[in-house]
Amino acid sequence: MKPEIGQIYQDRYLIRAELGSGGMGTVYSATQIDAGRDVALKILRAESIHDDESIARFYREFKLLSQLSHPHIMTLYGLALDDDYIPFAICEFIDGISLRRVILDKKVSWAAAAKITIQICQAVQYAHERGILHRDLKPENVLILPFPEPNYVKLIDFGLSRAVEYVDESQKLTATGFLVGSPQYMSPEQITGKATAQSDIYAIGCILYEMLSGDALFQADSATGLIYKQINEDPTQQLKSLKAVPGSLRQLLDKMLRKKPEDRFQSCAEVIAALEAVLSNPNSQTRETSISPKLLGGVAALIIIAGGCIFNLFNNRSAVKPSSGLNGQNTGKAQRHLLIRSQMSLMEGVRQAQILRQGFRGRDAAAILKKALQRSDVVEDVPAKNAVLKELAYCYSTNGQNDLAIETMQSAIDALPERGAPLRIGSASELAMLWQKMGKIDKAKQVYKQYIKELDAVPNAQASNLFIYTDYSRLLFEDHKPNEAYVWAKKAVLLAAHCVHGWSPTVSDRATNNGVAAAWNYYDICKAIGKTVEGQKQLDATAHDLKSTAARDAYTAVAITAFGDAAAQHGFYDQAKSMYELALNDSAKLSALEAAPIRSRCNSDLSRMQTLRQNAKTDQTQ
Repeated sequence: MKPEIGQIYQDRYLIRAELGSGGMGTVYSATQIDAGRDVALKILRAESIHDDESIARFYREFKLLSQLSHPHIMTLYGLALDDDYIPFAICEFIDGISLRRVILDKKVSWAAAAKITIQICQAVQYAHERGILHRDLKPENVLILPFPEPNYVKLIDFGLSRAVEYVDESQKLTATGFLVGSPQYMSPEQITGKATAQSDIYAIGCILYEMLSGDALFQADSATGLIYKQINEDPTQQLKSLKAVPGSLRQLLDKMLRKKPEDRFQSCAEVIAALEAVLSNPNSQTRETSISPKLLGGVAALIIIAGGCIFNLFNNRSAVKPSSGLNGQNTGKAQRHLLIRSQMSLMEGVRQAQILRQGFRGRDAAAILKKALQRSDVVEDVPAKNAVLKELAYCYSTNGQNDLAIETMQSAIDALPERGAPLRIGSASELAMLWQKMGKIDKAKQVYKQYIKELDAVPNAQASNLFIYTDYSRLLFEDHKPNEAYVWAKKAVLLAAHCVHGWSPTVSDRATNNGVAAAWNYYDICKAIGKTVEGQKQLDATAHDLKSTAARDAYTAVAITAFGDAAAQHGFYDQAKSMYELALNDSAKLSALEAAPIRSRCNSDLSRMQTLRQNAKTDQTQ
């Protein structure tokens, strides 16, 4: 059943707007209520999955996309079935505009076009290295965002992708016998059914030309006419018309658009290197213009891949506010979800306040939190109230209102009456840190002792003991009492040895990451008192635990990544590299939702490791 705007779909997704529609289905923007994030839902039409081949095509598309984790490629979170067993995909929601709209608005400066093309090539090179072709690159499938930097690219819809090694004669045409792809951007060999990595490069060249000129490379009144021109017509005259473009960029574009694939660049990496050379040393300087801010409010349509020939273009649609009306059968669900959304709004208030506080706007942040605090009493969400109070305490501290900060952090603790609860003990550690920040070391020690005593009376509180022992030992170490610090750090690592292996089922969610922190804290203290070998043995034991534990889950992967971070901070780059690689290996065993952030993070960290190791070698040489 087609979801309605404002409906809560599958008990999890509040439908906000329809973004685009095609032969196989429709894309909606939605809020995933339980995760508190915006998503795009790609829902198949019932009539489009009338046979096994169409279902297989859909799953093949998203199986390929789930393998891709790159900052310039849309992320797939997962797949699901609706009540009628119709498959739908949950994707990253990208609040940007399509490159098509940018081109229609005005020509893009040659420098901006080159930088956009580099980002497209980075995404496509990443996919090619994993055996995946895009096969439908065009301006509609390139989204432009204003952040994390102007003209930031996100590539969408690998719907026509095929694993390179599986492209064969049977895949030249769709099941209905129509050509697959968009003729304005298709290379001659792709038109004849022999798509290669160089076919994607040809398409990128067509996109680059269109950014520079404002017009398509070839134009015709019919698809047949376009196909004829792509195969037979030389683009030399079109390239000569780019008068304001540096000659080196025209030469580069000419090579991308050669009719024979062997005459083009052989990889996107080669294109990137050539574009960077043009940017660093162009024949002439042209002032770069960024994309108009007025365009950035729209939400780009995600293009649905049809089973037949794809020539139609989708207009971008502004987000539609959800209707306030709800049908009778959803009333009970609505009440539950309204409660969940209220809880989410509290946490959103905390996030906004954190941003303001970090921007030295503590008083504005405190005002937001005071309003959130009023809502928390209505919602009766104890963890959310605790989070609001903790952030409010830090706002007061930032504003120099130390007494209010201490009082509010104590209220955050009191909001969690369950003795020994991890959030309660974590808040106690933060109270001690506030005292420490004020220079009241004795007060901080009193807080730690009070809550350690509380924990001693609570069974199965090992995870809470673990991190408060570590925090207390760190305070003692910073107070120039390394021998006392050693005693508490030792208690923490002894407890961590049990927790990493899930000694108690109540601690399995938290202990692994805390065990890593305890091990590195112990190492630092041991090193300071002349027991480096002992500290190193603990690091080796913790690393062994992480590698050998049977729980290859998201918690373990996060802990392994944390171990790698600490190793990098200590200059142990080889150990950091091995840990990041282990986390990547573990991520292959996780769901797409769990794996995506881990893979993205570890790939970034591995790249950073290479730079740090190179810098370290340079320093040693000098």
